Amino acid sequence: MKLLRLITLGLLAALVISLSSCQKDPVPTDSLTYIPAHAASVSTFNLQQLMDKADYPALVQTPGFQKMVSEIAEDNPTLAAIVANP
Repeated sequence: MKLLRLITLGLLAALVISLSSCQKDPVPTDSLTYIPAHAASVSTFNLQQLMDKADYPALVQTPGFQKMVSEIAEDNPTLAAIVANP
């Protein structure tokens, strides 16, 4: 059950991130030198902007988020600390 919830949250987060972080400005060309020529797609994420849009401080205070962090802490305290305060 925990694994299903974690997978669901992960997929939901990936969907939200991919839909909400589309930028209108083109990527600087100097960053293109690090992308392999055979790459099928490339994505970038501005995590600070996403956290601001999601109102992360308010999200951390919700009971569901706190329950998720406590469940993660049972298996991996280091990961729980990162999730609670990135």
